[in-house]
Amino acid sequence: MTRITGPTHNHSAIVLGKTGVNPQAELARLRIDDGKREAISAARVEHEVMRGVAQANAELGTSYSVSRTRFVPTDGGAEGVYLSLARALVTWFAQQDQGSRKVVRAASA
Repeated sequence: MTRITGPTHNHSAIVLGKTGVNPQAELARLRIDDGKREAISAARVEHEVMRGVAQANAELGTSYSVSRTRFVPTDGGAEGVYLSLARALVTWFAQQDQGSRKVVRAASA
């Protein structure tokens, strides 16, 4: 799932699984030749994404894990953006999973 926000175009591509914590998660910088210097570190993106997924999991009772994150290091870099994006993505996926379970239950009823 990829999400791009606002005028600063904070790009976050996150691959989620349902296995809980994944210590082998891949973190990749996407290079865009836009002449800008790096605005956010890989460590900060990783920290925010992992916190966002953990917070959403705690709130929703889910166990999504991150297997891959891609970001553009010259994007805005506002504090908390990647945390918010990760939470939103987990929430969206959880809603999709819940909807598919309802469809399966309805079909088998």
